[in-house]
Amino acid sequence: MKTVQKLWTLCALVSVLCLTGCVDTGPENLTGLPKDYDGNVYDTVRIGNQVWMKQNLRVTHLNDGTPLINPELDADWMKGYYDKKPAYCWYDNDSTYRKPFGALYNVYAVGSGKLAPKGWRISNSDDWAELFNYMKDNKLTYYTTSPTNLGNWDAKPLADSLYWVYYGMEGYVGNQPWKNNSTGFSAVPAGSRGNDMFGFMGIYTNFWTLISPNIVPTSFEQKMDRCRHIDHMGVNMTFSDWSIGTGYSVRCIRDDK
Repeated sequence: MKTVQKLWTLCALVSVLCLTGCVDTGPENLTGLPKDYDGNVYDTVRIGNQVWMKQNLRVTHLNDGTPLINPELDADWMKGYYDKKPAYCWYDNDSTYRKPFGALYNVYAVGSGKLAPKGWRISNSDDWAELFNYMKDNKLTYYTTSPTNLGNWDAKPLADSLYWVYYGMEGYVGNQPWKNNSTGFSAVPAGSRGNDMFGFMGIYTNFWTLISPNIVPTSFEQKMDRCRHIDHMGVNMTFSDWSIGTGYSVRCIRDDK
């Protein structure tokens, strides 16, 4: 009897460990997970030849140890922008949002070239193009047969199955969320910060995106491409212009080049 009880206890312990410690990283499990300057470790997913972080960046230092400023007041956030200071914040200045939504960064943090962990980098326009081409070529897009929304769509396979506000039409990110995230990319609706407000958590996410490395920028601002945008009432990842004082999410890709 005692032997049986021990076996049941061991099985229960193994189950708990798997539920709490085993990480499904999508199509391919990877070792050697990235760690940022603060010690945060990120899960990864391989999609084609690319290896992406599965979570938004949440580091509060550059990778050389320089601390980012964390202005809570809107006036201080904007002052950081005009003073060209790399900055981050948590949504609504609430650090409990750091997981699973990550931090929101200003353009000077992203453009510093030192925000991503060593061996990783902030995604650029070429990275996104390669991702979408792979999804299309390998039938990873989401196909809908509805006559009002017929087509193959790329947002739903990239969006996480949790946190999105409901939207009724088939094929949209907010509809039947259990069908989301076939790629394992796990995009979450982290919202954004503007020059005078936080907003849109649950509604959308914007990812800062650098320009193609084949383009030589003539100013700091030209380092940035248009952000990549996923919306709860969208079927495709689209483009979103960034503006003065905005704070958006960052998703990193392994630097294999």
